[in-house]
Amino acid sequence: MSIFKNSILFSEYTEYIDILEQSVTSDFPNGINFDINFISEKNIEDVKLVIFIGNRTTSQYSYMDLNKLANKNVAEYFFNSGSINNFIPPSTTIKYFYEFIFEDNSSYISEDFLFFYHDNRFKWEEISTEKSNVFFYDISKDLAEAVSNILDQTITEMSKLLDVNIQNTINLVMYNNKYDMDSAVTHKSKTSSEQLTILGQAFSDEKIVIVLIDDQVFETVNHEITHIISSIATDDSDFLPLWLNEGLSEYSDITPQKYSSILRWGIETENLLPFKQLNTFPGDPKETILAYGQSQSVVRYLIDNYGEKKIANLFERIRKIKSYSAIDTEFTNIYGFDLDQLYFSWKDNLHEELGIQSPKNKSFMDKVFVRNNYFIILSFLALTLVLFILFRRVKKTSS
Repeated sequence: MSIFKNSILFSEYTEYIDILEQSVTSDFPNGINFDINFISEKNIEDVKLVIFIGNRTTSQYSYMDLNKLANKNVAEYFFNSGSINNFIPPSTTIKYFYEFIFEDNSSYISEDFLFFYHDNRFKWEEISTEKSNVFFYDISKDLAEAVSNILDQTITEMSKLLDVNIQNTINLVMYNNKYDMDSAVTHKSKTSSEQLTILGQAFSDEKIVIVLIDDQVFETVNHEITHIISSIATDDSDFLPLWLNEGLSEYSDITPQKYSSILRWGIETENLLPFKQLNTFPGDPKETILAYGQSQSVVRYLIDNYGEKKIANLFERIRKIKSYSAIDTEFTNIYGFDLDQLYFSWKDNLHEELGIQSPKNKSFMDKVFVRNNYFIILSFLALTLVLFILFRRVKKTSS
């Protein structure tokens, strides 16, 4: 809870309003309690609470419940954030102010106040830099500082790569285990909540990243922070394709070969997806992992062969597009070839990287005797057998 006294907050008072006390209390994840006590020399009609959540571009406002007592006024309001539609992630920065509306329709607006909407089950510690705030509990400060260093390094590198200016600090929240973290992230369904362990989640509107502390925590921080930088670079576009979004977040992974096996499987089973179709995650879990692998591989291919500037230009142009189909045009304008051509050139390169013979270099027999053509081969053998039997019968009849 944060309580602000009038003697600290106000050096000068309006002619009519004297704020005695105001407080904000977290009831995470359900919502936030706002309370204020004040004296007014004019008759009060309403008290409006105006709230800015994280880095969202629009504010929200509500009228508080006002009670007029003998010598002071008391107003309170509970801001509900308990459903998936209005969920606020933990440690989001909440900026707010009060507007006092008098009966004569004049009003007085207070100064701004700040509040971190922490998960109130834990006692949070904080490490702050010019670029970020790291919130943690019940872990060593050395680990928290190491995470803070990785966080700031990623912000610096990715903002330079995408040529964006990060104007606000990014908040990162660390949870010690899945049980603690479950109520702090959003789940697609109850089944996913029970079966999947979320290692990290980025909330682009609030510029919040939540991570689970495990042996992959540095990679998770790197990945999720890049999502935040990508959202800033595209002005939170709804049409940032999955292959580009996840590919960049996986680009700087310290273990770039971790998707080799799934990519090999994708080639062998012909499950690789053209990039025009890789705008959102597929439903199958194995194909989802393949989507990560494809995304990482193609972004690495583009940067290695065509440089960082063109990737930055592509992100910038995505700010203005109104559909996924427009990405192909923007991509072609920048690179000089379209997404279909990218798919085939990348695929040839992937075959070479994995040491797999490209289909266009295979002989006729190589193309026939592959795993996916067993049915054709068996059908051919069966037909040969039938023809042989018919030939024998015809020969026997004629003799």
